[in-house]
Amino acid sequence: MRNSIWVIIILSVLQSCTSHPETETDLIHLIPQKTAAILRVPKWQDLKNSLQSAKFLKSVSETRLYEELDQKRNLLNYFNPEKESYIAWIALGDDDYDLAFITEAHKNLLPKDSSFTKQLNNYDYEGVAINHIKIDDQEIYFITNDTYLLASTSKLILENAVLQANSGRDPEDTSLKNILKTSSAQSPNLLINGFYYKSLFRDIFDHHRFQSSKKSFDWLGVDLDIETDAVELSGVLQYSKDSDQNARLFEGLSPATTNFEGLIPISARGYSYFNFQDWEVYKSNLAEYRGALLKDFKLPLDDYMQYATGVGSLQQEDDVIVFSEVTDAEQAGISLQTISGEAEIFREYPIRKLNDSTLFQTAFRELLNLPALEYYIALDAHFFFAKSINQLKDLTANYQNGAVLNNDQTYKQFRKNLSDTYTLEYYTNTSKTAQYLDQKLSKEHAKGLKHIDLKTYPHAALQLSASDDYVYINGGIYETPVSQKKSQVVQIASIKLDNDLLNNPQLLKNYRTKGQNILVQDVSNTLYQINQSGKIDWKKELDGPILGAIEQVDLYKNGRLQYAFVTPHHFYVIASDGVIVQPFDINYKNTLTQPLAVFDYDGNRDYRFVIIQDNVVSMLDREGKNVKGFKYEKAEAPVNAKPQHLRIGSKDYLIFPLENGKLKILSRTGDLRVNVAEKFNFSGNPITTEKSDFVLIEADGSSVSISQSGKVTRKKSNSGTETLFDRGGSITAKLVGNVLTINNEKNELDLGIYSGLHVFTYGTSSYVALTDLQTNRVYLYDAKANLLPNFPVYAASNVDLAHSGNAKNLLLTCKGESDSVLIYQINL
Repeated sequence: MRNSIWVIIILSVLQSCTSHPETETDLIHLIPQKTAAILRVPKWQDLKNSLQSAKFLKSVSETRLYEELDQKRNLLNYFNPEKESYIAWIALGDDDYDLAFITEAHKNLLPKDSSFTKQLNNYDYEGVAINHIKIDDQEIYFITNDTYLLASTSKLILENAVLQANSGRDPEDTSLKNILKTSSAQSPNLLINGFYYKSLFRDIFDHHRFQSSKKSFDWLGVDLDIETDAVELSGVLQYSKDSDQNARLFEGLSPATTNFEGLIPISARGYSYFNFQDWEVYKSNLAEYRGALLKDFKLPLDDYMQYATGVGSLQQEDDVIVFSEVTDAEQAGISLQTISGEAEIFREYPIRKLNDSTLFQTAFRELLNLPALEYYIALDAHFFFAKSINQLKDLTANYQNGAVLNNDQTYKQFRKNLSDTYTLEYYTNTSKTAQYLDQKLSKEHAKGLKHIDLKTYPHAALQLSASDDYVYINGGIYETPVSQKKSQVVQIASIKLDNDLLNNPQLLKNYRTKGQNILVQDVSNTLYQINQSGKIDWKKELDGPILGAIEQVDLYKNGRLQYAFVTPHHFYVIASDGVIVQPFDINYKNTLTQPLAVFDYDGNRDYRFVIIQDNVVSMLDREGKNVKGFKYEKAEAPVNAKPQHLRIGSKDYLIFPLENGKLKILSRTGDLRVNVAEKFNFSGNPITTEKSDFVLIEADGSSVSISQSGKVTRKKSNSGTETLFDRGGSITAKLVGNVLTINNEKNELDLGIYSGLHVFTYGTSSYVALTDLQTNRVYLYDAKANLLPNFPVYAASNVDLAHSGNAKNLLLTCKGESDSVLIYQINL
């Protein structure tokens, strides 16, 4: 990855080099052959310290590329150029480059101190003296005379220059000289050779790759406007009309506006968009480029493209989605129906399957790196094409939830720096791209990428606008100080199971990654473990449905967590790799009637497992043996809810609600600790504590307090309706009718069928979740009863919430369609 962020490095080197050249010199004929990129700088007086002082470089100082360039800074450290100078990147292979430095000679160009001259050696090559010096294990070679200095870290480059000079051949590139004429002599310039364009950018943005291997253009030249808070690019791309260069396809096209940012998910790490506007002009260019007669030139997408104004691709992790803006969505949809068939309906949007997956590759292989595409969906006046249905489902969900670029304040601020019209645009989210490269490249090549801090430079873009005989370029990377005050909610995965869901998905800790796993069971009683990225790790068939929630335990007290739960006839403990942990593969002849209760009285992982079979109570220890001394083995009536362990002060209380309305409050040994004479109409809400009292909510909404002496105080509800209740830490949440109260703050909700009221507490932060099963929407509130931005979002079940492993992000999981699990990421 020698070149993966080389452009950023160049810009950083030039942070302080903005003065005007004193004179113009013609050093172009010294540029080595196979030069991939050139940096022209008017003055270099501050260059010696720029690698260490440049603001931008500090964010990439741990990368391998920085270290390599820093090692080669000796190429410049011992020279003192005063006038126009060049640094050239010479291609050594497909992914390797060396440096050359060229400047006009003057009397103070070389150091005169003895520490330099004593180390200086030279040798004769074809009648020319090549000097060399070793500085900090770095060999520097240079040729100097009264006119110029040519230096390099490679002696081969200098020897080739000597051979060229002796042959009498001038290797000057006419197209390079022409592009220099369009560049400003008063600012630094970056020049890119069209032959090496693809390899230079290959590692940075994979959507810059082209399926065509032909040269893209002659030269690209941009002026660099280096400010303390931005690096702006403006310039020209030059191509030959009588060549087979890709840029010829821009002829006759006019820049125009677009309107797709309201559909691009904020989770995208980048996109590219070819805004051709007039399909017939582009088609004519393409036919000529491919050497075909226009009257005979046919493309499978012809009918659809009559209504399209552009085509682009967006990147999310390893996925690529192609999208297109159209002028008439209805007619465009009709044209696609002739080359597709029905697949399924997702949230009222039809998804269709294409008959040919290579349609877009055929039409745009010269300009865009597009994958095979199987399915498509229409959203507003846009069509989206993807390899899998799940990609389109996630895209649609994020569109419906408002998790799109138009709602990202930093992106909106960034767009103000760009032109509203263009022919081709490349955009990247800098942090997401750095993270992606860190995962994809070798450890050596990716060194330091994960540590790059680009928070204040989150976006970068390059725009190409076709006009006359040139393609004009503008773009850059800008410091964007606008704070993202609103949290963002992104659907990061939709996982289709083999069958419909049997229970609600649950988040449980992944002790290896410090993130989360999702566990869920389908109607065939198969248990799935899904990682937080949406990949199914394993499946395991069980003997029945899991009762209640899965508990997490650490039986061996080594931090390696296991899953504990019961089915109607079995008690399981399963490791995170799906293997049953012995001896917890226990079969029961009589039916288990309540979820597994796990008590850890002192937090020392000496677990007590409570098994309920109607009115029969069993307590097992962490070795699967019956706990000796536990006396409450048979209740007077069936237990009607999962037993609870509560602590008030230093005392432990075991809570057993019974079907006859009695409430048993016991000690650790099963002895009666609080004698409660009254009976209750239990609602199914958990019993909680408040100060030294027990609190429960009855089915009619009445609030009941029970003292430790057994005294009952009942506060009747005026509503007489079912009440949802939960408490976590200092937060109390209650839903009566359609009024949600969080502590003392009330919110009146729309009428609905509400379920799953739950308080989630993480450190000092608390959140309250509530699902409306009538509209399939989940609401998430903070501790002050404020609805989090971008909520509600789609959910067809109660939800679970947990930290993602990143302290600033939460994960939320729920049921999507009848057979799918959704994973949302909440960026706080």
